[in-house]
Amino acid sequence: MDVPQHTPNPQTPPVPRTPPARPVRRIYPIDRRDRLLLPLALLLGVLAADLALFSLWSFPALGITALIALWYAVFFWYAGPGVLRRRGGRLLLGAVALLALTFSLFSNGWLRSWNLPALFLLITVQVCAAGARLPWTAPGMVPERLWLLFSGLFTRLEAAGQAVSSLKNQAGRRSLWVLAGVGAAAVLVAILLPVLTSADAFFQYVTGGAAAWLALHVPGWTLRVVLGLCAAPFLFSLLHALRRPESRQEAGQKTHAALTMDAAAPIIVLSALCLLYVFFLGVQFTALFSGEAYLARAGVTYAAYARSGFFQLVFAAALNLTVLLACLRLCRRTCSGRRAVQVLATALVALSAVLLVSAARRMSLYVLAYGLSFKRLLTYWGMALLAVLFFAALLAVWRTGFPFFRVCFTAAVAGWLILNFTNPDYLVARCNVSLSLADPRVQVDVDYMINHLSYDALPALEELYAARPEIPGLRAGLAEKRAWAAEDTARWESWSLSAQLAAVPHTVERSKADGLRF
Repeated sequence: MDVPQHTPNPQTPPVPRTPPARPVRRIYPIDRRDRLLLPLALLLGVLAADLALFSLWSFPALGITALIALWYAVFFWYAGPGVLRRRGGRLLLGAVALLALTFSLFSNGWLRSWNLPALFLLITVQVCAAGARLPWTAPGMVPERLWLLFSGLFTRLEAAGQAVSSLKNQAGRRSLWVLAGVGAAAVLVAILLPVLTSADAFFQYVTGGAAAWLALHVPGWTLRVVLGLCAAPFLFSLLHALRRPESRQEAGQKTHAALTMDAAAPIIVLSALCLLYVFFLGVQFTALFSGEAYLARAGVTYAAYARSGFFQLVFAAALNLTVLLACLRLCRRTCSGRRAVQVLATALVALSAVLLVSAARRMSLYVLAYGLSFKRLLTYWGMALLAVLFFAALLAVWRTGFPFFRVCFTAAVAGWLILNFTNPDYLVARCNVSLSLADPRVQVDVDYMINHLSYDALPALEELYAARPEIPGLRAGLAEKRAWAAEDTARWESWSLSAQLAAVPHTVERSKADGLRF
C-alpha cells in the first residue's frame, strides 16, 4: 500500500530561519585609573610569584609584609578608602597591619604558618565589604565574602583585555611594545650570551662576569615575570570587581520560620551535662586537694595525674559552649520552659568555668615540673579565650539580641594579635631558664629550646649559657642558630628583626669573657 507523500502548500510561504543570537559582549567601564592599574597588577603578580618561588626553600618574612603593604597601596589608590569610613573597617585595617608586621618582627614558625590564613581571612572580610549584603558582625558574612573574593578573580577577566585595547593613544601602545621588546630581548640575550662565550675564548674572557650574572639572575626573573603576567589578569579582575561591585538584589519578602524546638529537649540535655560535670568536678577536687598520698593509694602518681587530661578538659569546655549556644538558638523565646533553659545554661557556664580552672591547674603543675613549651603556652591562651567566650555566652543567655558573633570575632582577632606580640618563644625560653636557674632539679628540655624554638629564644638561652656553660650542646646550638639567622638576613625576602638581632651576639663583651666565639 502506497503512503501518500505530503506536499507543501504552494500558497504558504516558507518560514525563514533566524540565526541563533550571538551572546552580547559585556562592555566594562574603563577609565584612566583602570589603564594605570595594568602595570600595578603586573607588579603585584611578580612580587607574589617571587615570594611563592622563594618559599620553596625559605619562609618569606619581610616579603609578606611588603606584599601586604603593596596590596593596600594599590587597593586604596584604585578603589578609594571607602572601607575606612566605618569604625569596623578601620579596626580591621589596624589588625591586618599588626598581623603583617609580625612576619618582620618575630620568627615563630608555627605562628607564621597560622598567620597567613588569618591575614587572608581578615583582608577578605575588609576589602569585600562594598559588595556584601551582610555586615561583618553577622555570622554568615565569612562565606559570603569568600565567595565575592573568588568570584571577583574570574568574573572580570575580560575587563583586563578591554583595558589593554583602550590604550588608543600612540604613547600607551608604544609603552606596551617597549615592555614586550625589553622582555624578549632579555630572554634572547640570556640564551645567546652563553652560546657565544663558549664559541670564542677571548669573548668569554671579556664578558665572563656579565654572562655569569645573566645566567644566575635572568632565568629566575624571567620565570617570575611570566608567572606575574599569568596572575595579572586575575588581580585586575578582582580589583575591578572590588571598585565597581555589582548591585546585589535585596532579599525576598518571603521569610522562612527559624528552626525551633520545645524547651523539653534543651532542658534534658543541659541537665544531663550539669549532673555529669558536678560528679566529675567532685572527683577532681578530691584528687587535687587530697595530695600525693591519696593518689598513690589509687595507683596514680602526682606527676602522671598533672600531665594527663588538660587537653581533654579544654575540648570538653569548647563542646559545652557549642551545646549551650545551640540550645539557646533552638529554644523558642516565648515558650514556657525558657527560664529553666536560661538557669541551666547559667549553671553549665559556671561548671565550665570551674572545668577551665581545673585544666589550668593541671597545666601549671606540669609546667612547674617539666617546663613550658609553645603548645602548652598555646593551651593557656586557648583557655583564656574560652573564658572570654563563656562570659559573652552568659550575657547572651540573659540579654535578648546580644551580638555574640561580633564579640567572638573581635575577641578572637584581638587575642590572636596579643599572642603574636607577646613573643611566645621568648616567653617559653625565659620561663624555662628561670625555672632551671632557680631549681636545678627542674628537668628543662634544652634540646627543645635550641631546635624547636625560633631566634626569639636566643636572649634567654644566652643567659642560660652564661650561668651554666657546662650544659651539653648549648654552645654548638647557639652557634648554629646564629648561622641560620645570618642566612635569613642575606635575602630581603626572608629578613626579619628577630633574625637580624640573632645574627650578632647581644652582648659581645660577655661572649668574649665566657670564651664564646661565633
